Amino acid sequence: MLKVNDLKLSPDSAFQRILIVDGLPETLGVLCHTLNKAGYEVWCAGSSQKALNLIERRGVPHLALIDVHLWYSDGGQLRQRLNAIQELPVIALAAADQEDVAIQALEQFAEDYLIKKPLRAAELVARVQRILRRVHDYSYTLNSPLRLDDHFSIDFSGRQAIVEGQPVSLTPIETQLLHILVQNAGRYVSTGSLLNRLWPLESAGERRLHVHVSRLRRKIESHTAPTYTIMTKRDLGYTIWRDLPSPERLLSGALDGGRFQYV
Repeated sequence: MLKVNDLKLSPDSAFQRILIVDGLPETLGVLCHTLNKAGYEVWCAGSSQKALNLIERRGVPHLALIDVHLWYSDGGQLRQRLNAIQELPVIALAAADQEDVAIQALEQFAEDYLIKKPLRAAELVARVQRILRRVHDYSYTLNSPLRLDDHFSIDFSGRQAIVEGQPVSLTPIETQLLHILVQNAGRYVSTGSLLNRLWPLESAGERRLHVHVSRLRRKIESHTAPTYTIMTKRDLGYTIWRDLPSPERLLSGALDGGRFQYV
């Protein structure tokens, strides 16, 4: 039988914060012990309110494991808070006889689900590793802002960009959008992918995305230095771009033989 010690753990695990929320002390203890032993920084909460308090005191975790009933209970305060912050993968925790509820959670908000009893420690760690790898590197959400160059930094936890030394406030959607684009720097992210990740439970259209992109672009562009901006290319999607040439060159399709446009 595969054991936790048999798994090849990521060297980044010590920098990855995992929030676990479960109302059963015994289950919570086992989950926390298992992931702590695997090298992660683990935050343990026995209620939605305690989870909210942890987030307020310590900032944003990289992954959350949440009992499905707590996700839907307590007036939805925890659900609203997690949906409002930057992109956060969630594993839904369910009892063996709640698999239908877990599947519903998977369809609505969760990256994965896990049956709590019997808990297979190695499976838990493997699922956590897989999700953290799939959503790329979250290490830049630690306390220090991400510095892209001398003119532009991003404080994801504080929801602000620093442009030419001046802090610029970002909305939750703008923070999440910038987060996704920075994760995929050098690649285009399709419109459909952004819509699904920004509004997973809503039928959002392209116009809604265009409005947020335009507002974010105005906030992060510098007028006095080499600038970062958000570009879109037809049929490919969006990317974050540095040292932007003039709009005339972009509109003429001079780059990569493609047709670039502002939205």
